[in-house]
Amino acid sequence: MAQHRARDVNSQRARHCRPVHLRRRAGSPVTPPVPGRPAPELSELNRPYWTSGADGAFRMQRCPGCERVVHPPALRCQYDHAAPEWITLSGKGIVESWTVNHHAFFPGLPAPYVIAFVNPVEDIRARVLTNLVGVAPDDVHAGMAVRVVFERADTDDSEQAVYLPMFTPEAP
Repeated sequence: MAQHRARDVNSQRARHCRPVHLRRRAGSPVTPPVPGRPAPELSELNRPYWTSGADGAFRMQRCPGCERVVHPPALRCQYDHAAPEWITLSGKGIVESWTVNHHAFFPGLPAPYVIAFVNPVEDIRARVLTNLVGVAPDDVHAGMAVRVVFERADTDDSEQAVYLPMFTPEAP
């Protein structure tokens, strides 16, 4: 029964996450394309987060009241209910925790790959669930300094590309 249930969850995930075609874009920090990586569904609320990589900027929301970085994008800060504003961050972060996925969940997305929580240096209370790229899984450690890179992913909307923020080790 548990295997049947897991298969249903994976088939649901596959239906809701579209495979994407990735291309390199000159002039912005873009990692090599990985065919098969799913693209997020864009909404008015999350569009600035997923499209800001077009100009090489890592943008997140910040609450003007308590100055916390708000993620995922929200209409109101969960602490003081102020309306967050979009800001550009440095793109630097610290690895909080990670796991190495040895199972290929999406066709064309090779395993193993590293899934991590990265804290932006501007507010280490915020967490970004992301992939670490350009690093061997055995070399990842808590407290590792990383910087953002973007992977372009075309969506069904030909006028709107998504830039997936991922992180790579910061040069020493």
